[in-house]
Amino acid sequence: MRRVYLLGIFLLVPTFVRADVLLTAELPGIQSSQVSGVTTENFNTKSLGLYTTLSTNVGIFTSAGMRILAADQFGGAGGTGNYFVVGSPSGHPTADLALDTGAQQSYLGLWLSALDANNVIQLYSAGNLVASYNAATVYAYLATNPAYFGNPNPPAGRDASEPFAYLNFIGRNGTTFDSVRFSNVGASGLEIDNISIRQAPLDSNTGNPVDGGVSGVPLPSTALAGLALLGGCLAAKKLRAGPVAA
Repeated sequence: MRRVYLLGIFLLVPTFVRADVLLTAELPGIQSSQVSGVTTENFNTKSLGLYTTLSTNVGIFTSAGMRILAADQFGGAGGTGNYFVVGSPSGHPTADLALDTGAQQSYLGLWLSALDANNVIQLYSAGNLVASYNAATVYAYLATNPAYFGNPNPPAGRDASEPFAYLNFIGRNGTTFDSVRFSNVGASGLEIDNISIRQAPLDSNTGNPVDGGVSGVPLPSTALAGLALLGGCLAAKKLRAGPVAA
C-alpha cells in the first residue's frame, strides 16, 4: 500500500506593525525646538520669492508653489526674518511641498503658525507613508487654551482667530522617516518656520502630548511565522512502502 506523509512547511509571511509617532505641543509662545542635537532651518538667509527647489540645512524642498515670505501677522518666528508657505498665499493653492531630509530621522519639530484645519503634514519612509497629521484634532486641542491664539510676536493682537504652536513629531519604538510632505486642502495657507530634525531617537519626550494628533500607518515587515500548513497548502510526499501486517 502507499502511505502519504503530510509535511508542514514553515514560511516567511508578511506581518504588519503600526508606525509609532507621537505629536506634542510646546507651551504657548515657544517658537523653536526644545530638543538638543537638532539641525534647524529658519529660512532667514533665503531670498524672498517663489521656489521650485530649495536646498536647506534640513534637506531639499521641492514644490511648484513654495514661497518664502518676510515675517508678518501669519508667520516668522520671533517676528523677524522669513518663513515659508504653501497654499493660497503662495499663489499655487493646489501645490504640495516635499522635504527630502537625505536620511532617516527620528524627530521633526516646526513652528506651525496661523494653524487651521486645512493643513496637511505627512511623514514618509522610503516612499511609504508612515504617519499623517490630524489638523482638526490638533486645532481642537489648542483651542482649549486661549494663550495659543494670536501671533505671539509684537505688535499684539494680530491674527487673533488662529493658534500658533511649536509642534514635535517624535518617532518611537524604532519608527523613522526620511521625507515630509506639506500641503493645504482649502483656501488658506500652511505657514511654517524653524524646522528642526534629529536622527538619534529621543531619550524623553518634549512638550505636551496631543492625543490623536497623528495617525500611524501599518507598515509591512517580514517575520518567520513558523506555522505548519495543514490545509490545501500542505505538501504531500508519497512514499512507497512494503506490505503491512494485519
